[in-house]
Amino acid sequence: MERFDYIICGGGASGLLLSNALLSDKHFNDKKILLIEKDSKTDNDKTFGFWNDKQSVLDNIVFKEWEYAEFRDSNSHNSFLLSPYKYKMIKSNEFYLYIGDKISKASNFTYLNSTVNEIDQVNNKVKTNDGEFSSSIIFSSIYNEVSFKKYPLLKQHFIGWTIETKDESFDYNKITFMDFSVDQKDEIRFMYILPFSKNKALVEYTLFSGDIISNDEYEKEIKTYLKKKNILNYSIVEKEKGMIPMTCYPFFENNTD
Repeated sequence: MERFDYIICGGGASGLLLSNALLSDKHFNDKKILLIEKDSKTDNDKTFGFWNDKQSVLDNIVFKEWEYAEFRDSNSHNSFLLSPYKYKMIKSNEFYLYIGDKISKASNFTYLNSTVNEIDQVNNKVKTNDGEFSSSIIFSSIYNEVSFKKYPLLKQHFIGWTIETKDESFDYNKITFMDFSVDQKDEIRFMYILPFSKNKALVEYTLFSGDIISNDEYEKEIKTYLKKKNILNYSIVEKEKGMIPMTCYPFFENNTD
């Protein structure tokens, strides 16, 4: 069984940012590190947005940034300047490529495209479709709902469309963080809009709830919202879907070191 100083399970945002941090610190240059990810991570399958008031390691791949934002509901809206912060957005395919290229050039990193079947916390082993690996320190960002059963779990889930419109439909200098004018249906539901130009934007229908809804319901709400905004002539360029679990689960109790 091959042994590593560190094993990172999951090559999404968390796993890749951790990998980048290790790559950027000379202390880890002589450490043997394994990153395991089951997907190819080449598609633009997500949009990452973050606040920042200074330079970031991700600035090289920022697709767009905004200085203004707004919140809305059926009766009012509040627009404001974000200064000194900016809201920045990166495309996931650019993010995967940017960090992945650094990993491929690092002699102490091994990237394994495989499925993690089990993390043995007693013997500090990771079991995959391509073998077993050991380490005294194992990081994992892999979502496993079974482990949350005894703890509250709220899911932030969404489907987003990147659309292009025939007419000028968006204020490209201002994002809509949350538009609560949509039917709440006894939950927390809102639209999230990132405008890239006057004619192109990501329009996303987001919920905070315990259960996931069908794709048709997300998309029906997006269509209804666009119609209400008199955005009728448009084409869908890309689609994305995601779910972010939120819980008070005591992750520290699973620490391997």
